[in-house]
Amino acid sequence: MKQLALFLSAALFLTMGCNTSSKTSSYTLSDVVFESAGPYFEGANTFTLSHTIDPSLLADSAGFSKERIASVRLRSAVISPAPGQSLDLFRSFSLALMGNASESLTAAVLNPLPANTGQAKLGVSAESDLKAFFSEGTFYLVLDADLKADHEETLTLLGNLVFEITY
Repeated sequence: MKQLALFLSAALFLTMGCNTSSKTSSYTLSDVVFESAGPYFEGANTFTLSHTIDPSLLADSAGFSKERIASVRLRSAVISPAPGQSLDLFRSFSLALMGNASESLTAAVLNPLPANTGQAKLGVSAESDLKAFFSEGTFYLVLDADLKADHEETLTLLGNLVFEITY
């Protein structure tokens, strides 16, 4: 009987110790502005922006802290032109994240860009864990845009990005 009680106590202790519930929530960046001043040259041109983690952008932020992040995945990335501009100038897009303490990591690509499209829905990398960037608190979104020809005027692109954070 003593052994049974000891066994049940140990099982209860192990079960409670391993029962760390994780939570998954979406983190949405809507209409973030990728802007760069021209002139631009045919080929790759880079648009960047800095982003600081804002817990209010989480669909459910209860219990969130950047220290508790277990994993981060990019679930969707859509690039649109600013009003009055067009995506017809571009051949392809590549979206990467960069941090002060992390190496650059490509998270989404669209190559080639379909003709006469109003939005570019990039293919996201299912394997890319972006935890390191979110754990830093501030990171850079780097959009490489491949232009078909030289262009003089300022270009503005809008990004709608949805991340899935498990914490």
